[in-house]
Amino acid sequence: MNNKLENLQINIKKSLDYVVDLDNIISTTYPFLQPSEKALQIYGMLLAVRNLDELLKEAQSLQKLFIPNVTNLKLVEARKALLGVLQHLVLSNCCDEICYVADNCSTPVYGSRQIVEEENAALRYPTREHHVDYTAARRLLIDESTGNYAQLESIIRSINERLDSLLEDVKRLRHDKVVRMDRMGKMKDYYLQHFWENDRQLLVKRVTSELSSKKNLTELEVLNMLLQDIVLDKETNRSNIHLGSLNHHWEDQEMVAGMMVEHSEKLTVGDMMEHFKYIESMKFITHHINAKMLLVPCSQYQGKLFVNEAAHEFAKLIRSAVARYVGFENKINAAFFFYALRDTGLVYDNENNAKLMAEFMSDEYGEEISSDTLTRPLRKCNGWSFCKINETQLRDFTANEFEKYKDTYWRCFSIINKVLQLGNLDCAEYLKWLHPVIETNHVFDRLDEAQLLRLYYLSGVLRRESLLF
Repeated sequence: MNNKLENLQINIKKSLDYVVDLDNIISTTYPFLQPSEKALQIYGMLLAVRNLDELLKEAQSLQKLFIPNVTNLKLVEARKALLGVLQHLVLSNCCDEICYVADNCSTPVYGSRQIVEEENAALRYPTREHHVDYTAARRLLIDESTGNYAQLESIIRSINERLDSLLEDVKRLRHDKVVRMDRMGKMKDYYLQHFWENDRQLLVKRVTSELSSKKNLTELEVLNMLLQDIVLDKETNRSNIHLGSLNHHWEDQEMVAGMMVEHSEKLTVGDMMEHFKYIESMKFITHHINAKMLLVPCSQYQGKLFVNEAAHEFAKLIRSAVARYVGFENKINAAFFFYALRDTGLVYDNENNAKLMAEFMSDEYGEEISSDTLTRPLRKCNGWSFCKINETQLRDFTANEFEKYKDTYWRCFSIINKVLQLGNLDCAEYLKWLHPVIETNHVFDRLDEAQLLRLYYLSGVLRRESLLF
């Protein structure tokens, strides 16, 4: 758990203990103290409960982000203790106006000036403390004692209201699944914002160390072993069987949230952060493994067309968008789709693979395109990628030819780059913006949700975002 939460919990516990300790002192000594001492005790208690109230106010705000009890207090017992403090203060007559009663006189003296003079005259204070600053401070505390008591009583009631609110929150979480799941999402967001980056860096260091020490194994073998170790360690947590159970059922977050409420006295905010650490670490390594497998060279089409499996799958998933917004009624459009795949790094650009691209177009797009149709325009690029050609650098194209082909290529390039987002690609200025038609339309609306998520995942893999290092 991060220092903020841990320190808050420690300070709340210490603050409550301090209030209870002060109450014990006041309960046994207040009736026998001199006026200045009584006033100081009341003020001291006011400062103590004010501090506790501020800490619980912060906890109450944080509680909106968590299922476990943020305070780490036993709330019912804490409320009972504070009600006891209030009762003891009343029984000790702390609410009464402070007065002075001499040892040999039964007539009380009221008024801070006269009380301080009586205390000084009785030699209860050394001469140096008869100074105006000392007496002014004592008089102020005596004058304000009834007001200070009223404040501390009000604050204790406010604290109990906060504790009541926290107890009511426990009930809501227990009985309302919607509230519970909303809180679960907020806890995860809190973890990702405050913990994950540090945990991720530590995980990368651990992976690097494992790879260095097991050089006889492949990277994927080491990662799979590490993943198994993490699962075994976190799901058989002998020091906290409840946390181990949460980790075991991590895929069913509704169940986890219910278990979190059910075992709220045994599980802490720190436990939940460990739970999310387990999930994110496991997902991170799994994504890396999956990404590495998708980035292996594509064996299909003689291994000379798509640079890796991710690129091959990506090209298949964008079929509906390309067919809809580009189309192949004019067969030469396929050439510019081919070039766009090459220029964005999805297809090898140093292989004689136009015939293989023609096979792919037939297999996946249902279009019969000759390899000559795919390569004919490319010859006029004169060694350049089409993405670098513009109106001032036409190579062997005429201005009319470039204008004719530009829109088709721009559409193909934009469909790919709408999700691939290759911001650092060396290309003509116009390609740094999506084609207006592609930009303003949801061009992948013919994909179902799973396919769309897969497309974005593949894009991340192709950008190397899923890799540990």
